[in-house]
Amino acid sequence: MSSISSRAVAAARGSRANGGADSSRSGSGPRLLVRKERSLRFIRTDDVRWVEADGNYIRVHAHGESYRMRGTLAAATEKLGADRFMRIHRSSSVNLDHVAEICPWFSGDYLVVLNDGTRLRMSRSYRKELETRFGLLE
Repeated sequence: MSSISSRAVAAARGSRANGGADSSRSGSGPRLLVRKERSLRFIRTDDVRWVEADGNYIRVHAHGESYRMRGTLAAATEKLGADRFMRIHRSSSVNLDHVAEICPWFSGDYLVVLNDGTRLRMSRSYRKELETRFGLLE
């Protein structure tokens, strides 16, 4: 008889299918499993403020810390929820729930300011997606 329950196996399969996101606990929402030094931590996807590309890795920013994970920015944006996360630059995606304001900057670019004061650059090539998403196009 196996010591691993079928529920644990199903949860592990779901976690892999979600690219590390785990939604097996009811009411907690999807979570990411990230490595911090020598331990593994669960982070709720709601708590992720922004994600940036870092070579063959990505950096997930949450709770004032950054966590390095293997993967691409495009895949991470999709796994975290394309309805809540938006690509704003070739090297960053942002959780729209944490955006405080978007200000015009130089040469058609914008400055995205998060609730915690973090400032991120939105390139003009991603501006059209923002305008389309929020109905700003006429």
